Parts: sequence; structure tokens; C-alpha cells
Amino acid sequence: MLIAFQDGYVPYHSARIEPSSVASLDSSKRGKIFHEMLNNLLGQIQSDSDHRVVIRCDVNFNTACYGRNLNTLIGRTAHIEFLESDIFAKFIMWSFPELFR
Repeated sequence: MLIAFQDGYVPYHSARIEPSSVASLDSSKRGKIFHEMLNNLLGQIQSDSDHRVVIRCDVNFNTACYGRNLNTLIGRTAHIEFLESDIFAKFIMWSFPELFR
């Protein structure tokens, strides 16, 4: 998983598939649904298997070169950077070739 802290489209803890301290205190229907989804995802990752690897990579984009505009203010620039740049996929492939055999 590659996660950018500047990504305003997806909450940081959600992109990392991690519990949130705020969400853990939310006893509303929405909070309960969030925990159910999180537990279902983590349950699939942690289910019985011979070998499972989860790697979380946090990245920090220099969005200053894009200037100040609506996309940088709402976090869309960092979100789209993942889709338009293949450097991160290459980084993972070059750094962890054993994961792709």
C-alpha cells in the first residue's frame, strides 16, 4: 500500500487500513459500520495462509510545484499523483522483487 498524507480524498488511517482513535470513540451507526468494514478487511489479511506480507509505504509529495489551487487545497493533487506516476510502482518492484515472483 502506498499512502500519501496529503491525500485529501481518502483519510490517512483508512488508506492504511488501520483503526482511528476518533473512530474508536464513535458509537454511532456510521462508526459501527466503519469498524465492521475495518475488521472484515483485517480479517481477510490476517486469515490463515502459508505466507502473507503487507507492506505500508508512506510517501510525501512536494505539491508546492503545482502552485496553490483547489486541487492542492483539497488533496486531489496527491491522490492523482499515485495514478499518474509510475515511479512508486517501480520503486516497490525494484525494492521488493521477491514479492513479484
